Amino acid sequence: MTPDTGEIDFPLITSTAVEALKKSGPSVLMTHSQGGVPGWMIGSASDDVTAIIAIEPGAFVFPKEEVPEKIVTKYPMAIEGLTVLDDDYVSLIK
Repeated sequence: MTPDTGEIDFPLITSTAVEALKKSGPSVLMTHSQGGVPGWMIGSASDDVTAIIAIEPGAFVFPKEEVPEKIVTKYPMAIEGLTVLDDDYVSLIK
């Protein structure tokens, strides 16, 4: 489990990656675990992300009306989906 290293600044992570992608060009984004959430955000914010490979992402994204119920497991936190704007969701499934 990842130790609690402090606040996670998703807007900063997203904007930084988007700027890097502008320089590198179209790319496949691979994420794992805690990196899954910013991966979805980066993918919806950049046209340079051509695909996302999400391995055991910390969460999945869904349109507002389609977020499933939380799933309680033996893990300390429930598994739950994240709500994204419809336009962001559409950009991820393009």
